[in-house]
Amino acid sequence: RGAIENNEQHEAEIASSRALAEEQASNSSKEILQDIDSNF
Repeated sequence: RGAIENNEQHEAEIASSRALAEEQASNSSKEILQDIDSNF
């Protein structure tokens, strides 16, 4: 039973770090687009 709980905890951590990574990636691509826009 402990192994199953550990696995669920692990999956929850992966899901939250993946969501954070996607958010950061989307923020940085917006910043890149803004930089490009301001250069032209």
